[in-house]
Amino acid sequence: AAGAETADPIEAALVAQGAWAAIRSHAQHAADAGALLSLTAKSLWPIANAGMQASIAVAIVDLDGGHASVAAAGDCLALKIRAAGSEQIVVNQPAVGADCEYMYPAHSIQLSLRERIVLVADESVRRPAKLAANIMGEFAKLDAESHRRMMAADAVGLVRQCYDAEKAAQERPSVSIVAVRRR
Repeated sequence: AAGAETADPIEAALVAQGAWAAIRSHAQHAADAGALLSLTAKSLWPIANAGMQASIAVAIVDLDGGHASVAAAGDCLALKIRAAGSEQIVVNQPAVGADCEYMYPAHSIQLSLRERIVLVADESVRRPAKLAANIMGEFAKLDAESHRRMMAADAVGLVRQCYDAEKAAQERPSVSIVAVRRR
C-alpha cells in the first residue's frame, strides 16, 4: 500500500506507481519486509530531492505456513485482523524520502487460519490510532462465520468505509488499501 504527500494527484500517482515497481523488483531478494521497504526507499530517493515523501506499507506473507513480515513508512496502518480480536502491528516510522539511509524494521507475526493483514497507506493518516480503532471496531462487530466467508474485496470495502468516515470532514486524498487472508 502506498501514498505520496503532494498536492498534485498526478505526482501522487506517479510516486505510488514508482513504489509498486520498486517493491516488485526487490521482493524476490529481500529477506523480510523491513529489508524490502529499505530497498524500496533507496530506489525512491529522488522524491526526497523533489521535496516529497511517501507512505508505504509492505507485507511478505506465507499464506500456507502463516508467517508474515510487515513494515511501514510514514502515515500507514498495518493491522492483524481476526474474529477473536485485532491488533495494530506497526506504528510511527519515518516516511520514505525523510531519511534515505533509514533501515526500516520488520515486524514478524504468525497468522492462524483465516486471519488477515490489512495495510492502509495515504498521505494523511494523521490520527492512525483513531482510524485503527475504528477499523478494528468494525471487524469486531462481525461474527466468526462472517470473518470466515469475507473475501479480500469485502475487507477492503469495510476498511474504505471507516477511512471515508474518518476523512468526511476534509477533501479525500488518495488511499491504498490491501487485505490478505491466510487460507
